Amino acid sequence: MNNIWALVGELLSVAALFAGLAGFLQFYSRTKFRPHLAMLIPVIMVLASTALIFSDLGRGDVSSLPFLLLLQSLGIPFYVYWGEQNRSRMEEIAMTGAYDAGFPLPSENYIKFSFFGQIYEDLAKPIIALKGERGLNRAVNEISQYHPILKNAHFTEAGEFRLDRDIILSLGEEEFDLVGFTALLDLIIEEYARLANTRTSDDPSKAIRAKWG
Repeated sequence: MNNIWALVGELLSVAALFAGLAGFLQFYSRTKFRPHLAMLIPVIMVLASTALIFSDLGRGDVSSLPFLLLLQSLGIPFYVYWGEQNRSRMEEIAMTGAYDAGFPLPSENYIKFSFFGQIYEDLAKPIIALKGERGLNRAVNEISQYHPILKNAHFTEAGEFRLDRDIILSLGEEEFDLVGFTALLDLIIEEYARLANTRTSDDPSKAIRAKWG
């Protein structure tokens, strides 16, 4: 019976060891925060020694207990170091706002597109609900003749705006065509104003532009 529990303990310790190693390596690869590497040392020492002690206890040998306690106590300085480094880093971020995620964030161009795309969808959905998406897609196609960034862009039946996949992949490398996106926004605003069934589209256009900056 003791052998069974010892085997279970060994397997759990080894599983926890691999999970711990994978977790801290993942943290490091994403954040490039070197103190995470310091945590690998106590993880290996504590969990590996735990697996050994289960094996010894399965044989009724308790002489390795002092060795286990010694190894685990040697991991304490690394825990303290990691905790202090994390604390000082959080304080630095709080005071300066300087935060490096350690992995690629959305490019400025992609953020701009997301901004325009959200406005397009908010304005286009009532138009598409009443008149369908063909008219807007025809306009998008016409504008794309002069602004390639909108090539193959389209509105869906649900009013969602979609860029061509290849264009999206190149957003981080090419210059953002602000003129093209603004031209499409103006066109949608004019269509939105006509949909409002007013005598002039000037007033609602001004109101919408004022709302969206």
